[in-house]
Amino acid sequence: MTENFKIKSVGREGLDYIDEQDVYHFQVEFIDNTWSVFLPISKGKYFKPHELTEIERVTILPRLKTYLERKRHYSFFGRTYPAIFRHESLSEEMLQRQLRASKYLEELDKTHSPKARSELIHKHFPKKTS
Repeated sequence: MTENFKIKSVGREGLDYIDEQDVYHFQVEFIDNTWSVFLPISKGKYFKPHELTEIERVTILPRLKTYLERKRHYSFFGRTYPAIFRHESLSEEMLQRQLRASKYLEELDKTHSPKARSELIHKHFPKKTS
C-alpha cells in the first residue's frame, strides 16, 4: 500500500478506494449526523466479497475516515460530521448472492452476444418457483 490512491464517491451510498493494487468498494450511509462505513466490503472489478487484511485496515480505513470527516454534507459551507466503521456480519444468503453476482459480472465481461448474456442472467439468477 502506497501513497498513490484516490477516493471516489459512487452513487449516493458508496465510496471506492482506488490504488495501484486494486479497487475497494465501501457502502456508506449518513445516519444521525454520522458517516457510517459498513464492513465487510467488496473488492475488484467484479465486486467480490472481501474482508480487509490488517495492512489494508491500517492503511485504508484512516484515509477513508479523514476523507469523510472533511466532507461537507449539505454544501461547501455546511458542517462536517464524524465517521465510524460498522462491522456487520453477512448472512449466508447475502454472501451467496454477492458471490453469484460477482461470478455473473465476471462471465458477463467475457460475453458479447445478447443471447449469451440473456442465458447468463437465467443461469445465475433463476426465477423462483413456488
